[in-house]
Amino acid sequence: MGLLLGALVAWPFAQRGYEIWRMRAEIARIERQKASVLQEIERLKAQLALKDDLDYIEYLAKRELGLILPGEEKYILIEP
Repeated sequence: MGLLLGALVAWPFAQRGYEIWRMRAEIARIERQKASVLQEIERLKAQLALKDDLDYIEYLAKRELGLILPGEEKYILIEP
C-alpha cells in the first residue's frame, strides 16, 4: 500500500519534470531557429547594401544576363 501511495505522490512530480524537459528542448530548438533567422537577416542586409554599388550591378548584369559593355567581347566556350 505504501508503494502505491508513493507512486501516486511521485507521479505529478514526474509529469512536471517531463514537461519541463520537453519545454527546455523546445526552447533550444527555437533558439537555434532564431540564430538561423538572424544570420539570414544579416546576409540580406549585406546584399541590400550592394544595391547602389555600380560595380556590383555591372557584375550581376554580366553574370546573370550575359550583358557586355560596348567594346567588350564575349566568348562562349562550347565543349566537344
